Amino acid sequence: MAAGALAFMCRHEPRQDLLDVIIVWALAGGVCEMAASVRLREHIRGEWLLGLCGTMSVLLGLFLLISSPAGLLASSWWIAGYALIFGTLLVLLGFRLQGRIPTTG
Repeated sequence: MAAGALAFMCRHEPRQDLLDVIIVWALAGGVCEMAASVRLREHIRGEWLLGLCGTMSVLLGLFLLISSPAGLLASSWWIAGYALIFGTLLVLLGFRLQGRIPTTG
């Protein structure tokens, strides 16, 4: 929603503004996910999946930050791949938390 409002208000280059919002979201969200996985280590099993999601988010944010001038089309492919893997990891984490996937160790 914030990205849409930003694109509507900033008419000079909304695609780059949207990419900037995605970069900030990925970096901030990834750091929060990694912190949550460390804090939840004592309470849940499978917290490494949340930590992996956070690491992926930070890496995506850094990659997009470095390569943002390279092109928005290439960035959209990276974001789509990230979304597919991120969503799969979160579904696995949800199943692990429900006890449907056995934990080892």
